[in-house]
Amino acid sequence: KIPDYIGNLSNLTDLRLHGNNFDGPIPASFSNLVNMTNLRIGDLTGEVSSLAFVANMTLLKTLVLRNSRISDNLASADFSKFVNLNYLDLSFNSITGKVSPTLLNLNTLNLL
Repeated sequence: KIPDYIGNLSNLTDLRLHGNNFDGPIPASFSNLVNMTNLRIGDLTGEVSSLAFVANMTLLKTLVLRNSRISDNLASADFSKFVNLNYLDLSFNSITGKVSPTLLNLNTLNLL
């Protein structure tokens, strides 16, 4: 299981949790990681997560949630706040909805 206490490390800027076979869900406490610029979580098993935990991570440059058991609508995340985002990988999840124009209009986005 992903340790919940990681969400208390509010000065953390880079976190990589992929290829570890952690059980989900992604802890809600991750919403406290407001200084995060590089977040990579992948290959989770177990319970599903939503995209809600990234809402306050507006400094993100890289967001990789590949195969992280995310089950949500893409519209639930307001990507207009992620003005530094240049790499977004949400592949191999259960995400529904259309890609919003605000996401496509991010000037820094290089990979979607």
